[in-house]
Amino acid sequence: MEESVEALRRLAEHCVNSAGKPDVQDTTTQGLLILLKIKEESRRLAFTAEDQREETSRFKTRLEQAHLQLQNLLYEKEYYEKEIHECQSFQFKHPDSAIGLVPVEQFLATASPEVLARIGDDPHTLMLEQLRDELTQRKAQVAKLEELRKVKAATRQEVDTRKRTLDALQQQLQGLEDSAKPLQTILAPHLSLRGFARSADLLPLPLYIVYSQLAAVREALGLPIRVAILGSSVEAESFAKAQTLDPTDAAMDGGSGMTASVEGAAAAAEPAVKQARLSPALPGLSGGAQGATASGAGTSASSSSEDLYKVHPLSVLLEVQRENNGRLQTIISVKFQYLVNLRLVTAHSDMRDDNLLLAALFPGDDGSATAYESLAQLQGGTFKYDTSRPAKPYRWCQHLAGLDFAPPLPLATQLHNSTGQGQLDASSVVLEGLDSYRRQQRAIHVIERLRAVKTGDEALK
Repeated sequence: MEESVEALRRLAEHCVNSAGKPDVQDTTTQGLLILLKIKEESRRLAFTAEDQREETSRFKTRLEQAHLQLQNLLYEKEYYEKEIHECQSFQFKHPDSAIGLVPVEQFLATASPEVLARIGDDPHTLMLEQLRDELTQRKAQVAKLEELRKVKAATRQEVDTRKRTLDALQQQLQGLEDSAKPLQTILAPHLSLRGFARSADLLPLPLYIVYSQLAAVREALGLPIRVAILGSSVEAESFAKAQTLDPTDAAMDGGSGMTASVEGAAAAAEPAVKQARLSPALPGLSGGAQGATASGAGTSASSSSEDLYKVHPLSVLLEVQRENNGRLQTIISVKFQYLVNLRLVTAHSDMRDDNLLLAALFPGDDGSATAYESLAQLQGGTFKYDTSRPAKPYRWCQHLAGLDFAPPLPLATQLHNSTGQGQLDASSVVLEGLDSYRRQQRAIHVIERLRAVKTGDEALK
């Protein structure tokens, strides 16, 4: 094809470049022959291209069929793998662990010879026999369970019958109690203390004495007062459980010099015994004994200020009332609180003017707690009660709670030092010496020395 085109190009150049007149007939004949040859080559190439196209189409069809077959095989492979995985991970509705079959050894040891003969070496038959034996045992257990359920139903019916009988008896007892109330009112007109607040059992012993005595006075004498217990009973229960009575503290409390005198405590003897276990204070206080020894401030000198002034969750509220136009009106209210670590009873009022009245209630009792020697021993003999606090430990509060403190100096010495103006300097010297005595902690040093000597002596023995 390329040679024919090149020959046609040379013939055309010869005709153009010929100097003379070319032979047109020969040139035309040669050109036509070349064109026929080119046309023949072109037709042959067209047929060859068509054959190649048909062959390509056939190969393409075969390739598509092979690709489609490959995809089908891959899909089948994935499907079979999925089925194999599902079969391998198939979860039975009742797996062996859930059925709880007996071990094979135990089953074979208890199986009959006929069953062993049927089993042979076939594991499938072994599993069927195990399941059959388990079914038999469970049917027997279900029958036994049904019998027990019948017994339970009969017992429950009997219990319900007895419960109805007890309920009817309770109603009869309630009616009997209601019928006896008039007789109880005639025979004991002042026994309504029986309905005292349930949280009274959670009060510390000094506050319980204040509450019980005020309530008894109200009921016995009909005084126009109101007594109530304030605070959270839940917190008081938690506080009572957390408090433990240390025998060492109890021994120290016995020699602190504070005495508890409870006047008329026979009416509250039982609650007092109860509170001796709940309250960390006053372990030596007895409901029927006057002048029993107790401690007012047995805490250690290392206690922080907040710990020293820690208040019990419960308090006692006293409202003094008077009649006004046929109605009772509160004229003053006093709230009694108990300082757990200082073991003192404080009193204050929500009204500022009433607090001034409380400070002037008894001469010489301003609530500064200067007369309590057990408090003066705290913090190395430098402890002073914070008088900026609204609640103050008045001496009349301690007396009302059954607590009496021994004075720092004998009463005769105090009277002797206050007989005349000439003795004021001597009194000041005595008080300064007492203050120095406290700071030196002589009593503590002597006690610790005695303990160390005794301990060493026992170690040598």
